[in-house]
Amino acid sequence: SAALFALLISVSLWPWGPPFYPSPFMTESVNNYIRYLLPDAPYDLQTHDVAHVRRWFQGRMDFMVEPPDLRAEGYQLQGTRLGYFLDRMVAEIGYEGQQHRLSIFMTKGEGIDRLVGERVSRHGQEFFVTTTKGYTVVAWRDGPENIVCSIVADLSRDQLLRLAFTVAGVPS
Repeated sequence: SAALFALLISVSLWPWGPPFYPSPFMTESVNNYIRYLLPDAPYDLQTHDVAHVRRWFQGRMDFMVEPPDLRAEGYQLQGTRLGYFLDRMVAEIGYEGQQHRLSIFMTKGEGIDRLVGERVSRHGQEFFVTTTKGYTVVAWRDGPENIVCSIVADLSRDQLLRLAFTVAGVPS
């Protein structure tokens, strides 16, 4: 019991608040993003057409996958694939632009208990930001269907948050 008390005191006195570790969903998002960077990991569907991606996912996911159009932010859709992690199907959508690649992941939120990281609230929407394996990841829950989304890239916290706000439809 003395050890437990010491642990509680050390966590409460931690200068930046208690330390946190990324949620499994955020970690797996980064792991899949790293696979996307490999040259021999093509997309199931390679296209620049948002409508084509939307149609491709019909019948493959049990929710409507709505790929964001990020051309105004300087990112071109490259393609998409079905992923599988945390015992569930995951939609992955890849973009390139401004000498960076980014991936957006979407899946049903049932069974994903928590998202962890720096909490950022914007217009009633909560986002969680962290860095894992040198990559920034932002995650959030979207809409009444409880879709869990993440966006991963080698961008700064602020750059990726702005893109997450755009993807989530939240004014920045």
